[in-house]
Amino acid sequence: MRWFRKVQALLPETVIAIDGKALRGSARKNKELKGLHIVNAWSCANGIALGQVKVGDKSNEITAVPEILKQLEIKGAIVTLDAMGCQKENVKAIVEAEGDYIISLKGNQGNLHDLVKDSFELKDKGLNALDVTTASDSTMRSSA
Repeated sequence: MRWFRKVQALLPETVIAIDGKALRGSARKNKELKGLHIVNAWSCANGIALGQVKVGDKSNEITAVPEILKQLEIKGAIVTLDAMGCQKENVKAIVEAEGDYIISLKGNQGNLHDLVKDSFELKDKGLNALDVTTASDSTMRSSA
């Protein structure tokens, strides 16, 4: 991956999409082989894969996302993750690497989901419970 860090420095990146994928056709039912599952980091600006990590046979994306975050140069980029990636460890890694993040949040996240939902509702009423930034806020950082 050292060579890729040098290439990555030449390719400006503003959004890195991280998502898990099950590779079609990789399962073999007659040999009881499970399908191959990977976590992929995609450069939205450049249209190339920045990295991939195989998900362990008895695991899921939650354990693979931190591994791919360690491989990436995310300073100044926005990292997007689905709800499976909504983990404290991932947010900490992104912030420590001086990146920003957009993470999907589902209702099964319990108290966190309720807190975020309530914060946006209060923001709409002109109150700030948390530091909430919406796409319509003039404080949003320009990607230019």
